[in-house]
Amino acid sequence: MDKKKLIIIEDDMDISEELSEILQLEGFTVHTAASAREAMKFFSKNSYFVCLLDLKLPGNGFEIIKKLQENKKIPRLIIITGSPLEMLDKSKKYLLDCAENIFMKPFNIEELIRQIRRTDVDKKT
Repeated sequence: MDKKKLIIIEDDMDISEELSEILQLEGFTVHTAASAREAMKFFSKNSYFVCLLDLKLPGNGFEIIKKLQENKKIPRLIIITGSPLEMLDKSKKYLLDCAENIFMKPFNIEELIRQIRRTDVDKKT
């Protein structure tokens, strides 16, 4: 697995493109997907050390988490969401236990990059 390859799963193209550009400048290889279906195609052909996942997107972010857990291919997961987590029902909250961190939109890009770098360091140990 490429220690610097990550995937952004986000249906807001402005956010996705901006994040992708910034993370590429930071030295990461970045793939982007705008739906669960598109993301699963990437996962069938690639391994990632980090997945930045928006929960509310076409195909549902929670379904992506379930499928990755079933296939035991789950990378380090960082949630990016604009939805209040208190609004989630209990059946979905347990899926967030596998997340390294949760960033609420709008989020601080420097903090997100620090989290990704910490995740990269933690994975090596």
